[in-house]
Amino acid sequence: MLRITALQMAELGGPVRAQFEARAAAYLMRVDTSAAALTRESALRYVQAAHADARRHGIETELGVIRFMNVALALGADFASDPAFPWVQEVLGDTDLNERLRMDLLVSGALVALRQPDTDAAPETLDDDE
Repeated sequence: MLRITALQMAELGGPVRAQFEARAAAYLMRVDTSAAALTRESALRYVQAAHADARRHGIETELGVIRFMNVALALGADFASDPAFPWVQEVLGDTDLNERLRMDLLVSGALVALRQPDTDAAPETLDDDE
């Protein structure tokens, strides 16, 4: 039986990760008008940081990472640890939710937060206590 070590798997994933990050950086430069001043290298650094942050929170799929990056663009690069958005930590820390549902809640919450002057207000879908 063939066995692949964790180190070998990481090395195999490197080129795939680099290709994804390059595509994501191109996407960032295309869709974010505030990113117009970004160089390819700075866009790539932003994507790499967002990708690493997403993975720390269990977001692994390309679509999930892109959605995480979009929320970061909307709420700020450090939104996942920003005390102004306590509901984000609640969503990201809920290990009972799968990645897609967590990202749906983050995107919905970001839309609500962007419409409200009080960013502490969590989306109604996250308030289980009421």
